[in-house]
Amino acid sequence: MSATVIDTVISFVIGMILSIGFHFYFAKQKHLEEYFLSSIIAITLSAVISISAVAIFFWNSDDFVYDLSITQYLLPLGASLLILVGVLLGSVPYLLISTAIACLFSVYYTGITINFSSELPSWLNMFMTSVCLWLFSGGFYCISGLSPFPQSQGITPALGIIILAFLGMAPFVLGISAAALLGVLIVAYARSFSQPINQDCAIILGYIIGWLGLISCAEYLLPCFIIFMMYYLSEASVALFRKIMPLEKYKNIPYNTTLYQAYIEKAPEQNISSVIWLTSLLLILLGVIQINGDNAFSLPVFAYLFCAWQQYRTIHWQTPKQTLKETNQEVINSIKATFASLFQKNDDNQQKDDK
Repeated sequence: MSATVIDTVISFVIGMILSIGFHFYFAKQKHLEEYFLSSIIAITLSAVISISAVAIFFWNSDDFVYDLSITQYLLPLGASLLILVGVLLGSVPYLLISTAIACLFSVYYTGITINFSSELPSWLNMFMTSVCLWLFSGGFYCISGLSPFPQSQGITPALGIIILAFLGMAPFVLGISAAALLGVLIVAYARSFSQPINQDCAIILGYIIGWLGLISCAEYLLPCFIIFMMYYLSEASVALFRKIMPLEKYKNIPYNTTLYQAYIEKAPEQNISSVIWLTSLLLILLGVIQINGDNAFSLPVFAYLFCAWQQYRTIHWQTPKQTLKETNQEVINSIKATFASLFQKNDDNQQKDDK
């Protein structure tokens, strides 16, 4: 059954109203606002309540390809509250452990797995799927340096799944759930400029979006979801790669994304916003096209290359448009300069040791 406009709009409005209410309520709690916790609590509660409400009201198990009960659909989402408890305990280890427990519970309770290899036992495929969900959730910490960016990366898959539901390619309930989540995240995006989220707590946002990906995986929509999330995946991978480089300016992972680097280089905020949303629109288009793709690899690879190109253009925002040859030469020179800096640092350390 395809999603209808009125049902989608109702779900969207429910998510938006709850999000507005929770944001304004928790913003008044000074002890939460001091640690930037109010926004993530509002996002978590409004997402869980609004999605649960519309899913229970519109539930139709026959619409799913995968045999999924309503408890299997909603309890993994509710596990985000366990992560929230880990946040309120005020310790990063508690946050990571609670996230791991939530991921293990979600995969083993639903039975949804990525089939890495048919030769592996089912429990190992499940465990590896849980690890992927845990890494996906934790990766949102890597992009949390620039506050609106994590929120925007939830809007992209939500819009994409709504479109797939309208086309009859995704379950109706999943489409209206995405609409409710979209309402929550649009408010969160608007509030992020004055009410940012705690960087560690971005993991909760990653888990909620990961839940959307887990259900998409069960409905054979994983390649589409990966494309929707490709900008996040490319930025998170760049942030991690820079972290392992022994350079002082890349010491803090959340500040290693190209968007944040462009921000501190005084790139106009309008440029950064246009990069985020233009890239997201193209990824939504590619993800929708992927539903009729011949394979699960070509369009995701193209999406990654496009995101890599956008990252390059973002960090070199002051550089005039170049030919492909000029761009390639500049990339090579940049790589050479980076390695020269690394070797110079090693030489300096060696000279200090010799003395």
